[in-house]
Amino acid sequence: MTRRVVFRQLAIAEINEAAAWYEDQRKGLGREFTDAVAFSIELIKKNPLQYQRVFRDRHRAVVARFHFNLIYFVTEGEVVVVACLHGRRDPRRWMRRV
Repeated sequence: MTRRVVFRQLAIAEINEAAAWYEDQRKGLGREFTDAVAFSIELIKKNPLQYQRVFRDRHRAVVARFHFNLIYFVTEGEVVVVACLHGRRDPRRWMRRV
């Protein structure tokens, strides 16, 4: 069963902020970042429970090429993305969103 993906507002803001930062570094890199996020989402949709559980029912998927993690949980019909954070960021940042 393919689940619908839902993004929390803070996760969308984090993705947009990271994409803007990468775009400032090099033209087109922001788009490459969002493409990598989209690819990770497609992999998550196929098998959401394959990724490491990092806290309670929260899972982490690493965004390829970029040092970012998608933090999400799975319900009966949805994958809910709660955060998109750089790997060096304090994990307590997203744990408060539980």
